[in-house]
Amino acid sequence: MKKRAFTCLLLVATFCCYGGEYLSYEKAYQLWESSKTKPLYYDHLREIVAVINRHKLDEKGDCYSKSGGSTELILIHDETGMVISAIPKLQTLKSECFMELFLRKQFPAPPFSPYYEHILFK
Repeated sequence: MKKRAFTCLLLVATFCCYGGEYLSYEKAYQLWESSKTKPLYYDHLREIVAVINRHKLDEKGDCYSKSGGSTELILIHDETGMVISAIPKLQTLKSECFMELFLRKQFPAPPFSPYYEHILFK
């Protein structure tokens, strides 16, 4: 039952809305492209990467061993820094694992919100 409930949560997070509309990976990628030109974007990204590396977040859950090849996600952080949505380029076992790992994780508050982060796992 717990696994089924979490799968539903992943589906809701995957189909995040943007202004009342479905937010596809392509649209999320465009929003990331435009947001990374804002001042302080890369300063904040360095903070996020430091947290991921310090806590070895990407190594938890054994996601790298899952099938699915390279995995690309757009993570959306709210004004507090919490990951409120994870949108995969492709829906695979590996992408679902990484989505589960990062969804609802708390990071430092971003300089603007929403904060879009593109992340690639090989």
